[in-house]
Amino acid sequence: MNALSSTGSFFLLDDPNAQRRQTNGSGAGALINVRMMSVRDVAPQGAIREISLQLWDTKNSRKLWGSGSASAGCQNLAMRQCHYFTGSRTPSLTAAIVIPSSTEDRLHSAIAMAGLFGTRLRNPLKLEREHVLTEQQVSKAKEAFDKFIGSVQSNPERREGAYPYYLLHKPGESVYGTVLFFHGFSAKPDQMWRLAQYLFDNGFNVYQPALANHYLTNPDKNWPQVDLKPQWKGPIREKWLQDPVLKGAIDSLGGLTEVTQEQLDFVLNRVMALSPDMDDIVDAINDGDYTAAFKKYFDSTHLKYVEDAEARLKECESLPGPAFSIGLSVGGAAALALGAHQPDKIAKVVAYAPLLRQVGEVARQASLIAGPLDVKRYGWDPNLQFTVGCYAASDVFGSHVLKEADKIASIPTFLMLTENDDSADIPTNKAFNEHLNALSGRSGTPHLQGMYTADMRVPHPMVDPVEVSQNMTNRYWASLYQETFRFLTQGVVNQAQLKSQSQDSSLPAVPPV
Repeated sequence: MNALSSTGSFFLLDDPNAQRRQTNGSGAGALINVRMMSVRDVAPQGAIREISLQLWDTKNSRKLWGSGSASAGCQNLAMRQCHYFTGSRTPSLTAAIVIPSSTEDRLHSAIAMAGLFGTRLRNPLKLEREHVLTEQQVSKAKEAFDKFIGSVQSNPERREGAYPYYLLHKPGESVYGTVLFFHGFSAKPDQMWRLAQYLFDNGFNVYQPALANHYLTNPDKNWPQVDLKPQWKGPIREKWLQDPVLKGAIDSLGGLTEVTQEQLDFVLNRVMALSPDMDDIVDAINDGDYTAAFKKYFDSTHLKYVEDAEARLKECESLPGPAFSIGLSVGGAAALALGAHQPDKIAKVVAYAPLLRQVGEVARQASLIAGPLDVKRYGWDPNLQFTVGCYAASDVFGSHVLKEADKIASIPTFLMLTENDDSADIPTNKAFNEHLNALSGRSGTPHLQGMYTADMRVPHPMVDPVEVSQNMTNRYWASLYQETFRFLTQGVVNQAQLKSQSQDSSLPAVPPV
């Protein structure tokens, strides 16, 4: 799915610390455009070993040089000699490189830089609808999708109404690329169907796989979850069942969306008496990084969220153009994790209210304590019960995503948050976005964030305009769809427009409900 051609531009500077400038001619300071004519011999990790290109002085519209090749060694040399930044004149990445004294060395440095661009700009910020689908590409993708969907439909534990689906353009049609959607915890693939349809209608292939195993019932068996290791769980659970007061208190933790400190303290005091190991177990729960102490006492299958997403991405590999991941809540965390695990395949990530940490420290600790004891809880699907341990796994998974920030930093991201969030911790999400921007540093990779203020009354599940939560709906959904399209195709977001209920006439119109 990687494009094998791209165009970049850079400023030639005698001194890497010099002021950027643009002058006439091809000397130091001239704006040179690198036109990638073809790319050959692409290594498995995406490093380009040979290129042919043209160098143009775009100021004077004249070609400076015809074609040539660059080795991987030249790329490494150029990498040591360059900075990256986002140019104000172009949505694509630009770079400043040190120019050696001789004309020949200048040229070789430029060629090496172009080779580096071929890798870095494989999916530039601004995209064109230029990837033409062939019959073979569509056929192979359908075969892969249908095989997976068929396995879901034939599974005796299948969850009705939670089947994955896809929307593919016809052979001969042009697309921007393919978008993978990941819905929220305990929801279904149709949770974001309006947005999926909007993007499909405007040039994207769409794949809506269910969040990891959410297409199956029996969540305590099939969904990612956190569980006490058997050697501790058995004895502790047996004592818990013999204490009716504690059992009632812990059962209440599973049914409440808000847990008070008094309730948690009461439970903790009773829990401490269950086992001499409880002090260490609770300390492991309080370890927000979920390191060695947590792993000593708990089994967790939280990585299934990203492992399943990677398997679904692989099913898209025959389709042309870049891939994008979009997700809501836990699905937003999955979308970010997919980018971290597959940075050469995911071009951009959009995460709506990503659940990187549960809102409220007390509620988070309550779910982690109650979960491993198999306390049941109703989710957003009233016909489905899951153990609180399933919900606890989402917090552990969010911690995993936070640790992957250095990998995510190289991928453009757009996080949309709401101050009314009752599930995802806002300070964590804001700090994560700031961290991404700090990490991107010289590369200038955009990490954008939007925020619905409390008075706008937008709930955590913000994507579908008819989904009600906390007695709220998102009245700004149409502009959210348009800004998502703008980000995917241009790499920018109009912050003011996000807070408007009117649509931007320069972007594809969003149909009414």
